[in-house]
Amino acid sequence: RSEDRRQETELVVEKQNRKIAEHERKMEEMSKTVNQVEQLRDQLEEYTHTEEKLHKMENAIEKYKKRLEDSADLKRQIKALEEQNATLMERNHQVEDEYRKVLAFKTLMDSYKDQVHNLE
Repeated sequence: RSEDRRQETELVVEKQNRKIAEHERKMEEMSKTVNQVEQLRDQLEEYTHTEEKLHKMENAIEKYKKRLEDSADLKRQIKALEEQNATLMERNHQVEDEYRKVLAFKTLMDSYKDQVHNLE
């Protein structure tokens, strides 16, 4: 009987050892999984920061695009104003020429008036 008990005890111990080994294996797997989860969490945090930076950069790009569009619009306006200025300067030159002609004509008319007055 003691031999039977010893064998039963050995079986129980062996069974418990197998359960312990299985639990240790599961614990090891869980530990690996926990490490993987922590790594993934760290990566997610990095990606979140990267996403925030990317969003800020996109906003900056949009601002620069708007400034560039505004700058192009200003350049078009400047070109139009320069053309208008050239036209006005040309018109001013024409008016000055006409004024000189009128002034010369007025001087001539005054001279004729004086001559007519003297003849009268």
